[in-house]
Amino acid sequence: MITLNGITWAHSRGYTPLVACSQAWTDLHPSVEIVWHKRSLWAFGEGSLDELRGYDLLVLDHPFTGRAAEAGVILPLGTLVPPADLADLERHSMGPSYRSYVFDGRQWLLPLDAAAQVAVGRADLLEQRGLEMPRTWSAVLRFARTHGGVTAPLSPINALSGFLTFCAQAGAPVKWRDDGMNLEIPAATAALEQLRELALAAGPESLEATPIDILNRMCGTNEILYVPLCYGYSNYSRPGFAPHVLRFADIPLSGDGQPRGACLGGAGIAVGRDCRHVDEAVAFARSIAGGECQRTLYVTHGGQPAHAGAWKDDEANRITNGFFRDTWKTLELAYLRPNFPSFPSVQEQAARVVHNCAAGAIRIGTAVDQLQGRL
Repeated sequence: MITLNGITWAHSRGYTPLVACSQAWTDLHPSVEIVWHKRSLWAFGEGSLDELRGYDLLVLDHPFTGRAAEAGVILPLGTLVPPADLADLERHSMGPSYRSYVFDGRQWLLPLDAAAQVAVGRADLLEQRGLEMPRTWSAVLRFARTHGGVTAPLSPINALSGFLTFCAQAGAPVKWRDDGMNLEIPAATAALEQLRELALAAGPESLEATPIDILNRMCGTNEILYVPLCYGYSNYSRPGFAPHVLRFADIPLSGDGQPRGACLGGAGIAVGRDCRHVDEAVAFARSIAGGECQRTLYVTHGGQPAHAGAWKDDEANRITNGFFRDTWKTLELAYLRPNFPSFPSVQEQAARVVHNCAAGAIRIGTAVDQLQGRL
């Protein structure tokens, strides 16, 4: 029997659908077994690629595409997958998910999982109090002052995501260099002011919180009513997953009345450079990223598909209380970070600067200067 070893991140959204789809694959292809290993969410989004060498299948955060390609960790799937498959995935990509894995003119991963910063509320508590989720940023701050219960994950990488979202919503999306940012100063200054306002409303504990921290606290206590910016996890909108079901929605509107500019997340599936059974690994990657699997087995086992067919599917929306339908527009209008090889390091440095500013440790003007400088 051929054994393929894969690595993903340690959450039900990242692990459970892969195990289910792999078991189904083995049932239909008894000569192939797929074993999945886990690493932390921090390692997935900010860790080293060295620990990924030797795996046959890899689930990666899209900003690592260029670094993984340059380091020789992954194979260019665009040269191994039939053009018709690639065309279908591109045509049915949720927002910019498909092109987020293009580097140096080649497709390196297939889009597997799609996410962006969205809004989330405790629908039961809001209904009890006769409240609705705010739809604009001024309404978010009024809600926080009047009712409380507003927070957001603002650990360094999430604070950076918020800053990028605010810049994009102002019509000045951040442009990156290989050693820093090119900013439109007025928009960047306003975005940092907006982020600091959100941090003050959210409270000091938010500055160390990840999306999982916030969602776990939100579904396990009655402390949080509403979160305006948090990477979406459809697991929390499914009955039976947590003590209380959460309701996800588009982010508050930008100046043009659209839920524009949310920072794109998500994950893709790659085949490792050292894989000894490339044909079998590619066949599985094609299957799990394909529209039929994404719409059925993948989503029903807790996955968050990157294929638009699943986001439009009635059953997928039924089992997630409308998660996909209610955040669709935000994904379609999401802001895409780059994936050049040095980007993970540049992003890490930028996150520290933005986080220090959100915490009030440095002035906004100082933060802008540091972000414009060499990171």
